[in-house]
Amino acid sequence: MFQLMRDWIDRRVIQRSRITRAQWDQAFGSLPLLQGLSADENQRLRELAIILMHRKSFEGAHGLMVTESMALIIALQACLPILQLGIEVYNGWSSIIVYPSGFSPRRIVRDEYGVEHFVQDELSGEAWEDGPVI
Repeated sequence: MFQLMRDWIDRRVIQRSRITRAQWDQAFGSLPLLQGLSADENQRLRELAIILMHRKSFEGAHGLMVTESMALIIALQACLPILQLGIEVYNGWSSIIVYPSGFSPRRIVRDEYGVEHFVQDELSGEAWEDGPVI
């Protein structure tokens, strides 16, 4: 019963999407990795991206304002690996954090001798088990 309700809600979210054809064309055109998809795969990717954008919170870090265009491009890239798996693969987390550029978190790492070291790596993104995605 719950799945029927979830499917009905998802269909309504997809039908009521305000993303224009021009926005879709621009987003797809900016991602060459999507060019080899079939028409059916493109449609499924669109639907997954709409649902992802509806279910997840896109949050800008360091004052970045995440635009709908940015969220759409991120959603398309995030949904490509789950194209045949379904959006449920992304259950259990709610946030996508978008940095304006690469970032360098400072972390403590314990080596094999138990000595703790401070490390700072340059990252362009990361994903944690149970989210968020950065």
